[in-house]
Amino acid sequence: FFFFFFQAEDGIRDVERSRGLGDVYKRQEETLLKSENFLASEPHVSPEDDSSDEKEIPQVKPVTQPIKSPHSPKPKELRKKGPKLLLCVANTKYEVVKYVGRKLFKFQLTKDEEADWDLCWQDNSVKPLQLARMRPYKKVNHFPGMYNLSRKDYLAKNLMLMRKALPEEYEFFPRTWVLPAECKDFIKQFDGESTFILKPDASCQGRGIFLTRRAEDVKPDLNCIGQKYLSEPYLIDGLKFDMRLYVLLFGCNPLRIFIYNEGLVRFATEPYKKPSQKNLSKLVMHLTNYAINKHSDKFIFNNDKNKQDCGHKRSLTSLWQYIDRCEGEGSAAKIRQQIESLVIKTICTAQPV
Repeated sequence: FFFFFFQAEDGIRDVERSRGLGDVYKRQEETLLKSENFLASEPHVSPEDDSSDEKEIPQVKPVTQPIKSPHSPKPKELRKKGPKLLLCVANTKYEVVKYVGRKLFKFQLTKDEEADWDLCWQDNSVKPLQLARMRPYKKVNHFPGMYNLSRKDYLAKNLMLMRKALPEEYEFFPRTWVLPAECKDFIKQFDGESTFILKPDASCQGRGIFLTRRAEDVKPDLNCIGQKYLSEPYLIDGLKFDMRLYVLLFGCNPLRIFIYNEGLVRFATEPYKKPSQKNLSKLVMHLTNYAINKHSDKFIFNNDKNKQDCGHKRSLTSLWQYIDRCEGEGSAAKIRQQIESLVIKTICTAQPV
């Protein structure tokens, strides 16, 4: 970024000195440097060797102006009177999105999908027709093909394909079967002692998840994924837990990923015991979903923001502190590095080859 900027600036000034057309190129320079998107401009400087006695006179192409939204903010002195960016909230049920857009970012909100909006926040995936109709300045909070990551069946399929190609790099998840396509092979894995967990392929909040040791529980028309259950998890206070991380996929080309420093740690509410035929139905022991455990009589809500290491929903920072305290200083940092690597590898499964 900075390399391009300084190269363009120096090239224009060289033209000024060599041709003596200061006024003309000064206007080109000012236009370039004031442009909101000067990376889109293409000033061409001849790459002649500095040691040469005679240099070809560089040519400067006209600056290409970016396509702007009709609601784009005006210069600072006029911004107070200018129109606000238009945020479409027709397809979101979350009031926090509307609140942040209206109160924090001062956007104008609309529920009209046909309006000439600048930003669109919606809960579901983007349809191809919607993408085709979008102007270049419009932004939406979904990437095409996000289902490759958000749906369990597509994610499982992509992960297994990568495991076949790079087995050493993709050993961080249990063997997974996509049902009903792989139902026959999955049923062969049952030996009466191993425990398997089945999850609906396009659901959330723990709905429809169950554990089983019996092949007859696997219906041939069941749309779900099956995995071998990890029966020896790391426990805190005798409870299973999981980590809720917040990952921002900022761009696909080039691939840009950000991970928020803070997160949530969600706990089961029943002390963990190894799976047996008697306790397979105790979801509050085996599952950590908040939507399931919040209905338990043992669930502890933490209402004190200064105490992040108690209750059944804790901060990610408190987990790192616990691990460093119990496993040795620096252990949490190693785990964070491993998690970052897993995030990158997981997202790469959805990248087109």
